[in-house]
Amino acid sequence: MPADPAPMTSPSTPRATGCGPGPQPQTQPGQITLPTAPDKVRAALADLRRRLSPLGFEEEELGSVELVTAEALNNIVEHAHGGHSHGEIRLTWDFGATGLLIRIEDDGTPMPDGRMPLMDHAGAPEPPANLPDLPEGGFGWFLITALARNVQYRRERDLNVLTYRLAVGLVGQG
Repeated sequence: MPADPAPMTSPSTPRATGCGPGPQPQTQPGQITLPTAPDKVRAALADLRRRLSPLGFEEEELGSVELVTAEALNNIVEHAHGGHSHGEIRLTWDFGATGLLIRIEDDGTPMPDGRMPLMDHAGAPEPPANLPDLPEGGFGWFLITALARNVQYRRERDLNVLTYRLAVGLVGQG
């Protein structure tokens, strides 16, 4: 199994790009807990964007964070919980020197074969061969693994745990 990404408590570092003030240090990791219902995902994404906005990320960076997180949350609601609101999702994040670290936990059904779809045995994303014939959800996982780094799925006790890092707000990036 690949090494875990940087711990969720990594130190915060503002970026200096000359394009505005850049992200400001965040003193504590953030957390949102939501029921596994489709309408709650939209509200959680709006809350995440609102809570990350003070960090000064570029609009494109916020869009990438929202897209990757939306794909992950929607997959959890639809596949791990079958669209029922009987479960709970916990989304935590921390902004540090390597970007935005995100961890999503849910108590739903484990992923088939204990791994993310569209992943080769080395853990790299497999590009969709024929986009029109791609099964529902397949392109979402490709987007997640293409936009995020250190994407890992594992089962811990009775929880699905998805972690990833988005290289946003980094020094020298503009």
